[in-house]
Amino acid sequence: MTAYNLYDRVFSIYIRLKYCEPPNLYAKCFTCGKLHHFTRLQNGHYISRSVAPHLVFDKMNCHPQCVSCNIFKEGNKQEYRLNLIETYGEEAVKNLELRAKMRGGGFNRIGLIHQAKELCEEISRMVGNYNNAGVVVDAIERLKRQMANK
Repeated sequence: MTAYNLYDRVFSIYIRLKYCEPPNLYAKCFTCGKLHHFTRLQNGHYISRSVAPHLVFDKMNCHPQCVSCNIFKEGNKQEYRLNLIETYGEEAVKNLELRAKMRGGGFNRIGLIHQAKELCEEISRMVGNYNNAGVVVDAIERLKRQMANK
């Protein structure tokens, strides 16, 4: 697994957990509002990876989405934008859209591994607030072992 793929996995877990309400591992889809277990959600992007790869790990650009919204409704962009405006304000959303038009740099392998380790620690602190968090702890431990081999 590449450093990019490793960080992508850790970041996806982080985004989905960030929006869970303790004590359970359930969060609402950012676009339709339906409640799902975090393992049934995806890390959805307002501005897609193909359009702005430099925003793939931008926390404002990423929110939990159900498969229906993220895949079948191709991100449910209209609802996504409305909810972004409600959450961050219109000026912040326009700034995000402007940043999407700029060219971004690549990702540094060592930097991604370092960031992944930091996010793993943050996730470990977060899961202390949840019941039945063993699935998360197991996933993070597997990712940490993979990082140790990088």
